[in-house]
Amino acid sequence: MTNKANIGLDSQCYTYLISALENLYEPTDIISEEKKCLVRIFFYCSLPFWLSPKVVDEYNKITDATKLQMHQSWHGVHFLNFNPLPNPNKVEELTKDFKTHHPKDNDCTIIAEYKLYGINTVLSYDADLIKNLQNSGLSIIRPSEYWTSTNIPKGARPQVVPHGTNPLSNQSWWHW
Repeated sequence: MTNKANIGLDSQCYTYLISALENLYEPTDIISEEKKCLVRIFFYCSLPFWLSPKVVDEYNKITDATKLQMHQSWHGVHFLNFNPLPNPNKVEELTKDFKTHHPKDNDCTIIAEYKLYGINTVLSYDADLIKNLQNSGLSIIRPSEYWTSTNIPKGARPQVVPHGTNPLSNQSWWHW
């Protein structure tokens, strides 16, 4: 299966995106531009975001009940799952191959799962992951790079907007 227009998120980007969507105030932290770009991709590109089984496994280990519920709630409505799951033996084999280039097991598994499922673009804020697995056969890039590549003109209308009763609909920080 090949999903050329689909985007996979690493665990950090998933958390960044839903945190930005939950927050009614403009992100102002060190990764605020990445969060804004994630939200813009969500609203302006209207492409499905995929979560690999390892991303789901990682967020299910969150011990803060409120944060865990937020991750599960957003996932249950707005993000896509793999079906069928990639062959576990092939995931393990590809993960081992990626481990020769990148030290983090979970990162390697996430990239292996996306590759085996045919997801061609993975958004990440992890500079080491991006650098170390740049030859994985996937485009692993920052949200800001993906956003720039869309060439959406400033002032364009988003393809998807929050419902008028959603407080985010009254915010302008995510508009391009």
